[in-house]
Amino acid sequence: MFVVMRAGAGEAEVIGVKGLILAEGLTPFENAGADRTVIAVVGEIGRRGAQLRGRLEGMPGVASVTAISGRGVGMDAVRDFLERAQGSIALRFTDENVGEAFRQFQTVVTLPARFAVVGAFAGAKAVEAS
Repeated sequence: MFVVMRAGAGEAEVIGVKGLILAEGLTPFENAGADRTVIAVVGEIGRRGAQLRGRLEGMPGVASVTAISGRGVGMDAVRDFLERAQGSIALRFTDENVGEAFRQFQTVVTLPARFAVVGAFAGAKAVEAS
């Protein structure tokens, strides 16, 4: 999700938007351009997306909010598949650089045993138990 601030939006308005994002357990990434500031919303938005979008659109200084998140659209499809399969996907930070623009992380995918790979290395194949 991206929040585009109005041209000339003040620092207090940007701080307010970032505060709401943080209060939702998400991470705001601010990109201050020459004319406008864009704030990327990073994290598991899930089914609360429409409600969050409405709250952000109503905040002072906000010009628009878009739910399109680039690579996140594909990741939503992966997450939906994993949820249907009773699995999960998560990002786990592997450094202590809290608040930095870039963090080291691992992608952790968990699947039920019925998706286990049988065999070792060459010739291994996935099997689904019935």
